[in-house]
Amino acid sequence: MDECLGEQCDTASADDLIWARVMITNPGEVYSTVAGCQDIKWPSQEWEARGSLHTWSAYYPKKSQQGEIVHCWRAGDPIAEQRSWNADTICLFKPDRAVWEGQIEKQPFVPIGCSGLHFVLEMPPK
Repeated sequence: MDECLGEQCDTASADDLIWARVMITNPGEVYSTVAGCQDIKWPSQEWEARGSLHTWSAYYPKKSQQGEIVHCWRAGDPIAEQRSWNADTICLFKPDRAVWEGQIEKQPFVPIGCSGLHFVLEMPPK
């Protein structure tokens, strides 16, 4: 499936998006400096610690890199940990290990707008 994720972000539930296989199509949608912002509730402190440019070492998200969505923030979500800090749906992207060639303790987590991602496999059935 080669479908823009942004087209389904507003209609799919966050549970449907989690663990979806995706590919970066627009690295300009990356939010590289949001870790540590007071307005953002992260699913874990560990992911927040690895969720910004200054913790990625030599890694930077590039077009065509693949991985999985591990979390979503959506505008107006009633659950604080799932509420976006702006009007966009933001996904937390976990790149495949081969992409960043690192140790597991250095795994980057990349906040990226849904419009910067495409599905590479069908979403799992409900």
